[in-house]
Amino acid sequence: MSRKVLLAAMAIAVPIALLIAIGSGVASGKTKALHDPPPPVAFTGNVSCNLQGKITISPAAFNGIGYTWTITFTGTNSACVGLLGTILTQPNVAGAPETLKKSIDSFSYTVSAPASGPPGALCNDLEYGGSLPLSGFSGTITWLGTSPISPTTVSYPAGSSMTMLPGVIALMGGLTTATSSFPGTVDILLGYSVATVFTDCASTTGLSTLPVGHLGGDNLLVGSAF
Repeated sequence: MSRKVLLAAMAIAVPIALLIAIGSGVASGKTKALHDPPPPVAFTGNVSCNLQGKITISPAAFNGIGYTWTITFTGTNSACVGLLGTILTQPNVAGAPETLKKSIDSFSYTVSAPASGPPGALCNDLEYGGSLPLSGFSGTITWLGTSPISPTTVSYPAGSSMTMLPGVIALMGGLTTATSSFPGTVDILLGYSVATVFTDCASTTGLSTLPVGHLGGDNLLVGSAF
């Protein structure tokens, strides 16, 4: 066999061999498996975090005007603590450690001024304290860590209320789904500036955005103990 014929045969054989090898890897699923992320870890136990962010109110709230408002919260926390023996590092299916680092939280709901309540019930209750019934609550806590963590889906049962003390919004007794991380209940306490509420509720544009903080401690409590 001449040198040219031999080189031509090698040029044909090498691509065919590569195609066979690649096809074998795809068919066996080994190549794909190398890139599959581990399934999310579902944490159990109890956790508290220092949640803060802002709420938006639509339509804007004014003094002396009753309405039904949609309240939307977005916030984060960067410091969570395991309670009652809960360790915030758990192994995933591969046995590697999964550590919870922080969360991104979002929820929305509506509150309505009761017919028997004071005029402008939302502003009034934020300024002086009170309680308004909430409905249609939809909330998710997205936990962030070294690999995926199952989120916590939160709802509040019928008859629940948003309670306001001057400077504090309390959402107590929320329920999580069984597949959530930290299954059980959720309590949320959000601090706010009463001075901001007074100023905005009396303005021509009303109260539409309100920064909320963690009151100097852990104000998001999730788990079976709460």
